[in-house]
Amino acid sequence: MHIIDDYVFDSDRLLVYKLDIDKEIIDAIKKTFPGDLDYKTVMSELSDLNSNEMCMDKIAINDIGICLTYNCNLRCTYCGYSSTDRDNNKLQFKDIEAFIKDIIEKRTIKKLITKKNEPLMINITGGGEPTYEWDLLKNTIVYIKHECDKNKIPLYVKMTTNGMLAQEQIEFISEHFNELMISYDGLTEIQNSNRICPNLKNTSNIVEHTIREFSKKGMPLVIRSTIWQKDYSKIKEMYHHVFSIISSDSNVIWSLYPTLFEGRAVDHMKRQNDIKYKDFLFYYLDLIEYIISNE
Repeated sequence: MHIIDDYVFDSDRLLVYKLDIDKEIIDAIKKTFPGDLDYKTVMSELSDLNSNEMCMDKIAINDIGICLTYNCNLRCTYCGYSSTDRDNNKLQFKDIEAFIKDIIEKRTIKKLITKKNEPLMINITGGGEPTYEWDLLKNTIVYIKHECDKNKIPLYVKMTTNGMLAQEQIEFISEHFNELMISYDGLTEIQNSNRICPNLKNTSNIVEHTIREFSKKGMPLVIRSTIWQKDYSKIKEMYHHVFSIISSDSNVIWSLYPTLFEGRAVDHMKRQNDIKYKDFLFYYLDLIEYIISNE
């Protein structure tokens, strides 16, 4: 017998029932479903197995990603998806419900079998910009939290965003998310030339405000800066500017991401062939030495 939360798992008969069921009913169940005579033999062999290698660990995954949409409010010069705001390829809420129900069911079975209840990691990703479909995002997060609470499964929610957020969105995300990755390209002029909004010239001010707000609220952040070959020499300036936005005690990681030869980046990169990709490593190592020497 294994007691898990409000349930009993009778491994002899492969039955699950609630703790508050009357003893008479339990006795009747036991008479109706006699134990397997080979149970002890089978269990002794199973005890030698590593539960981490059981198939259930592979089926009931702990870390999942959900891409809500390919639509975006920005036209980043290096976007691998060439995202716009006219893509109809987006998830429907009913699809998300079905997906989460399946995940929860498998996680519940895994909890019964392995007695492990690790956090379910949900990563809301792009594609496009997840907050572009704001109502879908809110409904998704509220639904996932409700289902995890109902099934007593711990939850850890992350998201990648371009940081073009209104205060209402910042407040909701602060309340419901555990960690964020915010795309910001390190310097005002680089951000504004790379991360272009059709209706706004200056995206830097909005994203910097977003970073400051989350930093003040103690939200763990990864600030990701995508960098063209031509800007490698500005890495130190980017480093100083990024960390001038936030307080010294903030829980922030700065991530540098060289552009890849895909999507909108292709034509731009062809015009920068005189600057080699390998140069990034030299500038990066120089930055590391600089940071260490100034600690």
